[in-house]
Amino acid sequence: MGIISAAINSVGGVLSDSYLEAYRPSKMGPRTAVAPGIFADSGQGRNTNTKRSSNVISNGSIIQVDSGQLMCLVDGGRVVDYSTVPGYYKVENSSSPSLMNGEFGGALRDGWDRIRFGGNTYHEQRVIYINLRAMEGIKFGTKSPVPYYDEHYKIDVQVKAFGTFSIQIVEPWKFFNAVIPHECIFDGKSLEVDEFLDDTFMSEYIGALGEALSSISMLGQPLSRIPTQTTTLTKYMRDALDPVWRQDRGLEIKNVGITSITYDEDTKKLLQERNRVAIYNDPSMRETFVQTSVARGIEAAGSNPNGAAAAFMGVGMGMGATQGFMNTSSQANMQQMQMQQQYGQPPYGQQPYGQPPYGQQPYGQQPYGQQPYGQPQQPYGQQPYGQPQQPYGQQPYGQPQQP
Repeated sequence: MGIISAAINSVGGVLSDSYLEAYRPSKMGPRTAVAPGIFADSGQGRNTNTKRSSNVISNGSIIQVDSGQLMCLVDGGRVVDYSTVPGYYKVENSSSPSLMNGEFGGALRDGWDRIRFGGNTYHEQRVIYINLRAMEGIKFGTKSPVPYYDEHYKIDVQVKAFGTFSIQIVEPWKFFNAVIPHECIFDGKSLEVDEFLDDTFMSEYIGALGEALSSISMLGQPLSRIPTQTTTLTKYMRDALDPVWRQDRGLEIKNVGITSITYDEDTKKLLQERNRVAIYNDPSMRETFVQTSVARGIEAAGSNPNGAAAAFMGVGMGMGATQGFMNTSSQANMQQMQMQQQYGQPPYGQQPYGQPPYGQQPYGQQPYGQQPYGQPQQPYGQQPYGQPQQPYGQQPYGQPQQP
């Protein structure tokens, strides 16, 4: 009984699968990596073939290809044909020949194979589409701070970065073999970019981000300019990830954008302390700090109507006690600023452009009292600097007397 039933069911299956079919890509969003091909008349009521197998593509079927896609005709998990050119294609030399193309003998052999395999075809035929456009808007964030040498502060800081990036499938066969899961090849499932960018991918990405930030810091870029370095950051990220992502998986980084980059809490405290110390090293900032402190005290007193008189009396007494300190502090600040600005002189230890360091003569000039090499002796009656003057009419020792 079992073999008869199988024969009857298999004959009905052969007739249903022999209808010519048309396939088109299912909905492919901007971040869809793989989409299955679907039967074009499915659910539209224009095809009477309701018993076709979902894993059989008949010889002579039509397949639609859209722009920005790679259509793969898959048989038994192996790609037997493909196209990236938009248009319509007719399937030929299929492993499931169509009865309507006059290949009756082939259909009978296929029916015999179905009987041998319990009424089911052993072929696994699918049409799948791979997205060749860049998939954008993929968010990322560093869970742990990454180091960055800030040229402005001359220290290593710890930062957290957040942003988006885009990737593109540039070598689809590597992507097909290394990334696409069996569910997409054999079960007609779609694949979104967020589904295959698992912890392994993102761990590699964050590691490359740290390398890229380190390379940018070597260029002397302050941290505040990182969000503007999109092109440079993308280049460094691509260089770091290509050996794994492109060569092994067929993926390439197309664009990286930093939307937010912040210091961690320890770095914030460190920088606040450094900025506080910097106030007392700059005379102009010291003077601003003194004047601002006084203004805030007066403003606070004025905002208290009940105690304004007492507050101003206290301010007067305090001003009398601290006037000497404020005057001394302000005078010292102003004197230091004037010394740096007077006559356009640079700070101590620095000479204007084109002038030699302190204590050295300009090029081509000799110190006082010295003659350049090869120049004649000083005029009569003048001796080189540091030699005693000879009286008139006297010759140096050992020289004959002149008449």
